[in-house]
Amino acid sequence: MRPPLSQVVVLVSHLQRPRQRSRLASLVAGLAAGYPDVHIEVLDTSVSEALQTARDLEQRGKADVFVCAGATAAYLRRHLARPVLTMRVGGGDLLRALEQAREHSSHVALLSYNRIDRDLQAMRTLFTVQVHQVAYTTLEEARQAVLEVARLGCRSIIGSSTVVELAEQAGLHGVLSLSEDTARKALEEAMGVLDSQRLEIAKRRHLDAVLQHIPSGVAAVDNQGVVQSLNPALAQLLELPVSSALGRPLQQLCPELDLQQALEDGGGEENRVIRLGSHAVVSNLLPILENGERTGLVLTCQDITAVQRADQRIRSTRRPGAFTARYRLEQLNGASKANREMLQLAKRFAASHSTILITGESGTGKELLAQGIHNESPRRHGPFVAINCAAFPESLLESELFGYEEGAFSGSRKGGKPGLFEAAHRGTLFLD
Repeated sequence: MRPPLSQVVVLVSHLQRPRQRSRLASLVAGLAAGYPDVHIEVLDTSVSEALQTARDLEQRGKADVFVCAGATAAYLRRHLARPVLTMRVGGGDLLRALEQAREHSSHVALLSYNRIDRDLQAMRTLFTVQVHQVAYTTLEEARQAVLEVARLGCRSIIGSSTVVELAEQAGLHGVLSLSEDTARKALEEAMGVLDSQRLEIAKRRHLDAVLQHIPSGVAAVDNQGVVQSLNPALAQLLELPVSSALGRPLQQLCPELDLQQALEDGGGEENRVIRLGSHAVVSNLLPILENGERTGLVLTCQDITAVQRADQRIRSTRRPGAFTARYRLEQLNGASKANREMLQLAKRFAASHSTILITGESGTGKELLAQGIHNESPRRHGPFVAINCAAFPESLLESELFGYEEGAFSGSRKGGKPGLFEAAHRGTLFLD
């Protein structure tokens, strides 16, 4: 079911607003009962008041779709943001109108907005009346056309409500070209537009809900670089409310972005470090493509500290169980004065990020001391990687320390292997 607040406004234009509801307005109002889930308002208005009436309804949120006859629809479409649909006269409407018109005159004129009906021209020999077709684009042209066809002997004129009124003012018989079928088709088209609007609103709400929960900052801009949508995460990085960012040029909000270049060349930029307010972020600027055409750009930003935390978590999940330090300095207790002094010195060195040299004979516990220093240091949450250098030939030791790509040497692991320096990132590497 369509939203109950969906509203269709049908405007019927006249030379002057009638005191009573016009025939066309009554016809459309009678059809409105067939659409109980949509509010359909039918208004008779003058040509001069049509735009102001429509604008007022649009600004007050009282219209989702407008429906009008040809000339009025074309005029309003240039000035309104809401969709404006045209009640289009069909072949059946014209045949019905011709049948009515020939009862009053053998010379009939058809006045249409901005077009000549070619099918009617081709079939004119089938009619028992002479039909003159005239196209007009303005009210004054329509007025002059009525006078011209009257001079040609036409006593019956077919056209819109305004044309019928002009004909009657000139003492001629006017026949309304629009029928119930035309009005019903226009209302059905309006229902289709409302359905499309509803789906679009649902999609946008779904997208907004997704954006609300994405931890990265995200913004979408149009081809002019103006912000169309922005999520709370990016607003927090920019240190401003979401509402104050919408509708503004993204370049103003993110001066370090090379937005203009991306808009001009149609490309983007990835993994660029910029500053947003007081935050250093990793940014990606990529095109939005619809049917192969770029319709804008999307910006994603991640705070560098968040990237670093994620990197640390990823490395820890990929870390083998052996890359952990099990011993703490307090476990290496000994009674000797030399041992106590060593532990005090180890605690002091643990606070440093400098390389530490541990010397001692084989089997005296150098690795245990290194583990204790690691667990006492700011890097305690990182990996502890130990390697016995003597166990590797010199040619392979470099590969173990720095890693290698697939196929780097005979017998190398498929897919390559990360080096121990990389495995020990933000932790401790113990070279024995």
